Amino acid sequence: MYIFKPVTDMNVLSEFFSDDVNGGYIGFEGEEIIGRCSLLVDGSKVTVKTIEFDADKPDIGEGLLRAALNFGANRNAYYAYCSCENAIDVMKLMGFEENNGVYSGDIPTLLTILYLLSIFLILDYVLITGSYILKKLITKEKI
Repeated sequence: MYIFKPVTDMNVLSEFFSDDVNGGYIGFEGEEIIGRCSLLVDGSKVTVKTIEFDADKPDIGEGLLRAALNFGANRNAYYAYCSCENAIDVMKLMGFEENNGVYSGDIPTLLTILYLLSIFLILDYVLITGSYILKKLITKEKI
């Protein structure tokens, strides 16, 4: 199981991150560090400065990104920005929009878009299955 722990202590932040940041997350699987990200919350925006994870495990990148968005939202940020090239696929999946190499979006939408998409896919599956069964019942074919 993955655990994403926040880092807010400036001494610890400077130990793990070199950028001008005021927050970060470190991802763990057991005792092993599996990823990390740094961020800067400034008023109504949070900027993810760095995000590091194994490219073969995009779910870790998504978890770090979601944790960073929640961190910002809990500090009154409403918009999120990120230009980390290694996380482009994850950002696109989450609904970030690209503008001149910077990906952005409003945090409430970014945190809910995959959930809503999965609900729509489940409903689509139920409707297709129901239509199939109804057609078989009407034509008195075996299901």
